[in-house]
Amino acid sequence: MLLGITHKSNQMASTLIAFLKTKGDILSLNELQIDEITYFNVLVRCGDSETKYVINSHQAIAKSLKSEHIQQILNINGMQYNELVDESFTKTYKILVFERSVLSIKQRVLGKVYTRPKYIEEDQCKKIVDSAKRVIYLLGLDYGMVSIGMTGSKKVRIISVDDSPILKEFEIKALFGVLVKAIETASKFGSKEVKMGADPEFMLSNARNGHMIPASQFFPREGIVGCDSIRMPNRQQRPIAELRPKPDNSPLQLLSNLDQALRAASRLAPYRNIKWLAGSRPFSGYSIGGHIHFSNIEINNHVLRALDSYIALPLFLIENQVTAVKRRDKYGHLADYRAKEYGGFEYRTPGSWLVSPKIAAATLCLGKIVASNYLMLTRNCFLTAEAQRAFYGGDQEFLKNTFDDLWEDIIELPMYCEYKEELQTIYDMVKNNIKWEEKEDIRKTWSITIFPRKKNAESKAEISTVQEFPYSTRNLLVNNEASNSRSSNVNCQEQRNVRFTRPNPSGPVFTSNQSFYS
Repeated sequence: MLLGITHKSNQMASTLIAFLKTKGDILSLNELQIDEITYFNVLVRCGDSETKYVINSHQAIAKSLKSEHIQQILNINGMQYNELVDESFTKTYKILVFERSVLSIKQRVLGKVYTRPKYIEEDQCKKIVDSAKRVIYLLGLDYGMVSIGMTGSKKVRIISVDDSPILKEFEIKALFGVLVKAIETASKFGSKEVKMGADPEFMLSNARNGHMIPASQFFPREGIVGCDSIRMPNRQQRPIAELRPKPDNSPLQLLSNLDQALRAASRLAPYRNIKWLAGSRPFSGYSIGGHIHFSNIEINNHVLRALDSYIALPLFLIENQVTAVKRRDKYGHLADYRAKEYGGFEYRTPGSWLVSPKIAAATLCLGKIVASNYLMLTRNCFLTAEAQRAFYGGDQEFLKNTFDDLWEDIIELPMYCEYKEELQTIYDMVKNNIKWEEKEDIRKTWSITIFPRKKNAESKAEISTVQEFPYSTRNLLVNNEASNSRSSNVNCQEQRNVRFTRPNPSGPVFTSNQSFYS
């Protein structure tokens, strides 16, 4: 693999370069000026692979040296920036971050009596640690020292970011340890097939009056279809339904498993006067997501950037931004992920792509391609404050300018050919300015026939008769107001055989004011 690092020309740089010489051959060692500061850019060959792993690109460093840029990025993401320690601070921290790892935390307690700084563990200041990791990621960096202050009211303030800190001996040892791990991870890139799962969410609506119906009226807590743990205020009902299909290496088999989960859910709630809604925010105060699970892959900033740029951004361009912007106020921010107990992680940025089977297929196939090739997909579409502001503000026209370039990156991957048919849905929607429809009953778009709960149906006529959900005072209804292709000239390899048939639903791909046929 090829390891690239940009570091300030200080005493730590020589120590770092000496270490890298023990891990491979130095292919280049160049001096460059960034904002009138001298940096070294080092490229090291570690093994035979041509895979490139860049730590702290000079573009990200150039932006992070500007105080105004840091303040804009942090403000967009709901974080506060104080360049100087002020009287409101009761504690300050210096957190050394590499990718998603914290190498050291130095805490100083402020007050009338002088206290010596001490090093503490990560679990002693989780909120501070999470903030430091997020700052490094949002600035496009992979490594650095983040200085943070905490006020007496427990509010976090970012003080500064140093992309090339001078380290103590134990910190140097820790840094070298994670560098070795990064080299090993990049060297094994592609050796294991990425496995995928998903738990997309949906909600239920009274088709007559549009009021919300809690999913717990029909679905259990556990199983292939169940209720999310989020509760309604002062009530035991759980409003959000969640599908939990069996994971698979193939995104198309996962799609088939998802279809089975939807049909199992339909058997539990076989009523025609209820609408099943997906998207971003079916009801005021309730946001839903399309979480995608990945395993056999190490979580790092490179993976998250690829997911944000090559999955979140294309889906952003076909979402309904009226609801998506409201969802991103609390959920679905950039690099929104959660580590899982099975060793993988779930990516939580997208809204619920259950709106149609073809959009779901395109999303899952795109997830497979991006996660499997993330080191080949190096474009960071959210490096600038303008891009991040557009994402949270729903400015699709601004971010649409980057779509052609990122899609070209996808097309150039060998794996694209295998899923070209599915991915065309996203490309065509973006190019035709078509948004997904969130008010359509997803049982219709997935072509799910609604059968009644009849144990002893004596005729086809009985089976085809659809029951209605018997609304009563016992079945709580919550008022919404009260409850808060491009044609490619790429020569594709012959598609690999798969052990299942691609879904070909008879229902519509999606609906919109504009007619569209695949």
